Order: sequence, then C-alpha cells, then structure tokens
Amino acid sequence: MIINLPNGKTIEVSAEVYLRMTDEDFEYLVSINCGDDVTNPFEASVLLYGEAKQDDEEEDDAPEPSDLDKLLDLDAENMSDET
Repeated sequence: MIINLPNGKTIEVSAEVYLRMTDEDFEYLVSINCGDDVTNPFEASVLLYGEAKQDDEEEDDAPEPSDLDKLLDLDAENMSDET
C-alpha cells in the first residue's frame, strides 16, 4: 500500500502495518522526513511499459500423486521385479 504523507513524501507499507498505525506513527514519519519524493507518478506505470511479461513455464494441471499412490506404484514395481 502506498501512502502519501502530509509532507509530500511517499512510503510503501503492507496493509497490516497501515491498519496498525496510529496518528503518532504518521507524525513520527513526517518528523524524521521519511519517504521518497515522487516527481513522476507514472514512473513505473504499466501505461508506459506495457503489461508485465508472463513466464514461459507451463503449469502442470495434473494433481500431485499422493503418498499412498506412490507407495502403491512402488509395490507394483517390486511385485513385477520378483516374478
């Protein structure tokens, strides 16, 4: 979550941290001049650079075999080796 402080600086915090912050926390951040000056609000915008590229990795839709399935497969292999 990006927060604009009253002094014009911008900070980024998680939603959990933001919800726990008190007025005193905001006053402290302003008093220590915390944050970054944002001169171009579209600096890392998708409008300038386009959408993020997706990884070429294909997701495997097949479910992971359970431990029981693995044991059954091992038992079947062992039985075929014994004959």
